[in-house]
This record gives sequence, C-alpha cells and structure tokens, in this order.
Amino acid sequence: MTNTISDKTVPIDAAIKKAITLLQQQDFVSKSPGELIDDKINYCGAAAVAAAGFLLRGEKEMNQASALIKRGGTSEEMIDIFEQFGWDKNIGRTILKLNDSLPIEERKSRVIKFLSSIQAKEFHA
Repeated sequence: MTNTISDKTVPIDAAIKKAITLLQQQDFVSKSPGELIDDKINYCGAAAVAAAGFLLRGEKEMNQASALIKRGGTSEEMIDIFEQFGWDKNIGRTILKLNDSLPIEERKSRVIKFLSSIQAKEFHA
C-alpha cells in the first residue's frame, strides 16, 4: 500500500512547469533517477517533476526525491513518488523512458521540450 501525500495537493502541471525551471538550471540532465555530483543533486526529467512537487508544497531542497537520489535509490522508487502525489505513474514512466533513451548531449533540450509539450497538450488544450 502506497502512502498518499495529501496535506497539500500539487497539480502535476504546476510541478512540470517548476521541473522545467529546475532542469534549465542544471548543466545537463542525468539518467534516471539522477545523480549526486560534487555533493549537488542533478535530476533526471522524472526526478525533477517529483522534486518540483515537493518544492511547490513548501519543502526544502533536500526533499524525498533528492534524498532518494542521494542514497542511490531506483528509478521505480522515483516513479512511486508520482503515485504518492496522486499523479499518473505512466506520465513518470514516459518521462523516464524518454530521458534514459537520449544521449547526454541531447537529453537536456529534448526532455525540456517534451515536458513543455505535454504541459501544453495535456493541461492547457
């Protein structure tokens, strides 16, 4: 049974918008679920959405998504965070699959473009 994060609801479209900003601030986008580089979290696309959800709830930078990366958690654990927020896990899996299929030199631009397109298509059509 998965716990639900219910004290503050965060719409996934708001999390995606914030995730785009988080990814733009990184030099590159990591493979899933992300990595720790020089004691700093570097997100994959799905992890950025999960982390953005926590940030929009008012949590600090070292939230559950960041802690998962820091301890070497799995991609599936990151996707479970989507379910905890009440978001469709398939959205997370789709982001993750695209993220990990791309070469590093294309990953940042293409993941951001994809997140922008699903935000526009799914939530603002």
